[in-house]
Amino acid sequence: MFIGSAKTLVFSYVGMVAKEVPIEPVMKVELQSGAQNLSEVVITAMGIPQIYDNIEEFFDLSTTWNNSLNIAQALDRGSYSFSLGSTTQE
Repeated sequence: MFIGSAKTLVFSYVGMVAKEVPIEPVMKVELQSGAQNLSEVVITAMGIPQIYDNIEEFFDLSTTWNNSLNIAQALDRGSYSFSLGSTTQE
């Protein structure tokens, strides 16, 4: 790793709060969770977005999977579909 004249390093990871620490020969860095509550969740399936006010509302939906295709058939047809909150047949 090339550090050059830098005096600090910034450590970051998805879902964690970034932390800037001075460069030392031995460093122990602990990142804190950056989790926060979301005001809404947007799920997009088949190009149709659905907006939910909370994640519990999303999980209350019945989920129906189209398991009639195996993986090879799904690749041949270019898609493997599922629907949320609907039991209609495609």
